[in-house]
Amino acid sequence: MAAIGRRGVDAALAAAFVASNAADAATTLLALRRGHREGNPIMRVMMRRAVVNPAIAFKLASVAVLAGTVYLQGQARMLRVPSLVFGAAALSNAILMWRKRERAPAPPEG
Repeated sequence: MAAIGRRGVDAALAAAFVASNAADAATTLLALRRGHREGNPIMRVMMRRAVVNPAIAFKLASVAVLAGTVYLQGQARMLRVPSLVFGAAALSNAILMWRKRERAPAPPEG
């Protein structure tokens, strides 16, 4: 098996950063649709002021630009901790939705 070069590791870190942010955005939208509240006060204000959700679009566009820039500069290792943080946020969103689902009353039959 060939060793992965530095550019390969940088590409993987940039991809992990984008993926963890996308997962956070997707689970946030799903949670909001299920009645949860946005936990980030800045995003909450941005989301409240628009009919369409530009906050999520802005976040994903910013993430793509940041990841691309950091990758091209060979500094993708800087994305390790933020990737873990956003991955943890997505996991937290999923857990909160799961817990609420377990506590929700059964729908009426009929």
